[in-house]
Amino acid sequence: MDSTDLSIKFIDERILFEYNKSEIKSEIKTILADFLPRYLKILLQKKYADKIAEVRIEGHTSTEGGYIYNLKLSQDRTRNVLEFLLGLDYYKSLIDIDKKRLEYLLTANGLSYGRALDKNGKLIYKSNDTADNVKCRRVEFRIVTTSEDLIKEVNKAIHKNL
Repeated sequence: MDSTDLSIKFIDERILFEYNKSEIKSEIKTILADFLPRYLKILLQKKYADKIAEVRIEGHTSTEGGYIYNLKLSQDRTRNVLEFLLGLDYYKSLIDIDKKRLEYLLTANGLSYGRALDKNGKLIYKSNDTADNVKCRRVEFRIVTTSEDLIKEVNKAIHKNL
């Protein structure tokens, strides 16, 4: 987890998806089914209700292929992750107000290779380094807050509970 931006990165396309496919592999479904309820339980706490503006599911691809092709692929992947989340028993068991809150907060954003990473996990746009296509192929869960002070508090709670 990156403590500066409250993101959790799932990296390595071999685990997440088949190459150039958007269906979630069974290995990642097991990981997500364990991770997502714990993650969302923290985010739904009343003390964060007015502090979290959005929870983005971001899909990123390698720099192989065209930008538009990868944009569609990354969008399909994030949509499938969101659909998987909404199919979990955890989500189905939530009270209506919590479901509505998540439906308001959750977004599925495909970003193609626009935020490609180098071998050090830094954005190539800023580092001017070569893309590491394994690190580029990832799904991130990113919390967008209404307050910078919240970052430390939520980060501490997530690390404590994961």
